[in-house]
Amino acid sequence: MDMLDCAKKYYKKALELNADDQEAMLNSGHIMELQGDYNAAVDQYKRAAQMGSKSVSPRFCLAVLYDRYDMYEEAIHEYLKILSFDSGHLKSLYNLGRIYFQIGNYPDALNYFQSVLDLNAENADAWNNLGLTHEAMGNLDQAMNAYRKSLSLNPFHEETNFNLANIQYLIYKTSPDKLKLDDIIRRLHFIHFTNPQNQNVEKLLMKIRNEP
Repeated sequence: MDMLDCAKKYYKKALELNADDQEAMLNSGHIMELQGDYNAAVDQYKRAAQMGSKSVSPRFCLAVLYDRYDMYEEAIHEYLKILSFDSGHLKSLYNLGRIYFQIGNYPDALNYFQSVLDLNAENADAWNNLGLTHEAMGNLDQAMNAYRKSLSLNPFHEETNFNLANIQYLIYKTSPDKLKLDDIIRRLHFIHFTNPQNQNVEKLLMKIRNEP
């Protein structure tokens, strides 16, 4: 109900009655985070993590908080700590892949996205990000295959549809083929139909319209 002060008051009361209530600690930390008191939220998550040496939930909350504010070193540390407890923690594997991609460490990003897919081959987001990583490394064929795999799992995945159209356009620029360009335009129109506000689609269509 967005009554955050009331919620915080009752979580505090719960902790007065049971100082070891980890769930109340996590929820209290989440309220602090929502209210912008990030240092207090970090302290609360750390307290919850200390209650169990192998507690995953508080460490994941802490990692996501660091991650959200681009504190990548701290986030990586927490995600790796979680994986030392649970090597198959999909969200930590995925988030590590995303962080390593953002900081330009493409080989590690590739490994983490592949680890996600080894555990869950039907994760369309992971296939999309695997494609992005291959593309950043110049592996265009592998990138296209990954994008197509993502779309076979979710044909309406907006980002993947754009990524595939964009990489097809890059290939078209080096080897023009009218049929391929028509395919690209159809895919972009499909994205535009589902989301008319997608500015990347507008920019790419403008480039194509200006083709000689």
